[in-house]
Amino acid sequence: MDDEAKDALRHFRNWIIGMIVTVLLLGGVATIISRAFDLAWMPWEVKMRTHIIRNSNSYVTTQQTALRQLYTDALGAQTEAQRLAIVAQMRQIADLIPDSVPVDISGYLARNH
Repeated sequence: MDDEAKDALRHFRNWIIGMIVTVLLLGGVATIISRAFDLAWMPWEVKMRTHIIRNSNSYVTTQQTALRQLYTDALGAQTEAQRLAIVAQMRQIADLIPDSVPVDISGYLARNH
């Protein structure tokens, strides 16, 4: 192999190594920044955080309080359309905490389609 070919090969090898190092450095910097600002980039991480939050006592209590208020509003609704709209909203909230819906509200939702 002549010197020109060796130089070209060495230049290409250095370029590849430089690209690999650059990608690794950028990935490391992005990871450090995401951790510093508590960012969630990966779908599995977002799903994990959502699961943790939705199973937290404060989240469940907040949703149960909202359901209780909507239940009271539904019982005092002026029109059937208003009651149906409130029941639809109650179903959306109940879907967020399926294992923690109070029994009376769960029964009310089952009776009102």
